[in-house]
Amino acid sequence: MKRMASPRIIKSHLQAQLFPTQAFTKKSRIIYVGRNPKDNAVSYYYFYKSFAGMGYYKGSWDTFLQMYLKDHVVWGGWSHHCLGWWKHSHEANVLYLKYEDVKKVVYMIKEK
Repeated sequence: MKRMASPRIIKSHLQAQLFPTQAFTKKSRIIYVGRNPKDNAVSYYYFYKSFAGMGYYKGSWDTFLQMYLKDHVVWGGWSHHCLGWWKHSHEANVLYLKYEDVKKVVYMIKEK
């Protein structure tokens, strides 16, 4: 990242706890987009099924959902991810958005 020209735009799925601490400086701007837990669970299920690193998950939706609800999924569960970033939402350089709200705004703009 140091070799990238400024300004840098870096997309990440990292939890806040795993994010580099240098990124939380006043110079940085962070936009976090959180997703509805139901949408996230479905998306994560299909990711598990399609990703070789997960062994192309062959289990049922019901089994996966139980794993998801108990945070027994790779990279932790939805609540840890969103709450970790929510703890930073009061910081001036962090903008915490909900995916559904972003979609509404985009839809409203397209309608005009």
